[in-house]
Formats: sequence, C-alpha cells, structure tokens
Amino acid sequence: MPRSTYISLLLVLFCCQIFSQEKKPKPHRLRIESGIALAINEVNKNHTTGTHNKPGLFAGLGGDFKIGKTLSFCPMIEIFHSGLTFNSYYFAPNYDFLYDKSFHYNYDLTINETRLNFGIKQNIGLEKKDKITGYYSCAFALRALLSSNLVVTSNLTGAEMYTGNPGITFEHPLLQPTISGAVKFGTGFQVNNFMSHKAWIFGLDIFCPLSRFYLYQNFTPSSLYINTFYIQLSAGLKI
Repeated sequence: MPRSTYISLLLVLFCCQIFSQEKKPKPHRLRIESGIALAINEVNKNHTTGTHNKPGLFAGLGGDFKIGKTLSFCPMIEIFHSGLTFNSYYFAPNYDFLYDKSFHYNYDLTINETRLNFGIKQNIGLEKKDKITGYYSCAFALRALLSSNLVVTSNLTGAEMYTGNPGITFEHPLLQPTISGAVKFGTGFQVNNFMSHKAWIFGLDIFCPLSRFYLYQNFTPSSLYINTFYIQLSAGLKI
C-alpha cells in the first residue's frame, strides 16, 4: 500500500477521534427562550367593568453563569407584549359628567415593554449525570415601557373616540416615570444532551410587579390604575 494511503488513513482516523470525543461542558452558557403569559389584571373597579385579559407573548436572550456546583447567575433581557380591554367612562372636553356607573365606552389597550432580569437559579441534579434536571429560581426585574396604544370605542354607536398613546406611567417609578421594578419566581426542568452539553428548557414563572401603572388622558376618569400579574410558560434552548 502506498505511503500516501497510510497517511490519508491516519488523518481520517485522527479526525474521527477528534469529532467523536465528548465536548467539555462550558461554565457559561447562552439561553434563548420564548413563550406565552396568562395575565391577571386588577383595574380600578370604581371606574371600570368587563375587564378581559389578552394572552401575552414574550421572547428572551440571556446567560447561565455557574457560580457553584448547582447554582447559577442568570441575567436575561426580554421583550414582552400584552394587552387588555375594559369598559369605562369617556369625558368629552368642555362637558360635565357624573360618575354614574354608565360605562358606555370600550378601552382596548396594548403594551410593549422590555425587561432586564437579574436571577439566581438553583439546579436540582447534575447536568453532566442526569438526563432530566429540575430547577427553581428567583429574580429582580427592571421593566421599561417601550410603547403602548389605546383605542376607545363607543359601545352605543360603535364610533371610535380615540386612538393613540395612552400616556402610561408607573405609580412608583425607578429613574424615570416609565421604568419600574418587579420580582419573578420560577420553576422548571431541562432535558440534557450529554454529548453536546446543550439542553431544552421548560419553565413556569410568576411575575409580580412592584408598582401599578396609571392610564391618564383628558377624557379618562381619575385614578384609572392597572395592576397586572403574569403566569409565564416558556420553552427554550441552552447552548
């Protein structure tokens, strides 16, 4: 057999050996997640009725940095979309109105926000040894309102009374009126791949805001506050 053939065989065997070796797990991992959120809205019942929550959608990109054998620091930035509808008053300019519980106007509100989470995750089990491992986590989140839109329609005539920015601000802001805080508690599990050290992640989180927000325009009733809790279901990949 020619010498070149021996060399070619050795190179092939060497490459096969390299690619067949198990990769070493990295202490720092990237996490990509998305999911849906079920909203529980608390709107001032003195000025509203018929509140209906829309499902929320979110996507996030973050990290998983090991700070112990089973403990990780998990920062993440999320984009979150949510909305709700309710019936309330519409006070036209230069008219006198009474708070008579005649909620003849439908408010359709959508909100887009970004969230910066700073979380700690406690793993249950070892990713290198267990095919499925669980976890629980807690996090502090900074939430910033990016954009919002409000459409007000008369329930009597169907006429559109207003569409535009509703002027939402937080009751207890941080740094500026459109930024506030929240805490998040979660649990879930991940399915680990021992060869690639990647994992599929499935989670359940409860998002609890630290401040309600106010919706204010010259036609809205006073103290039209909204407080929203979210139950988030997510799926993602850790690479």
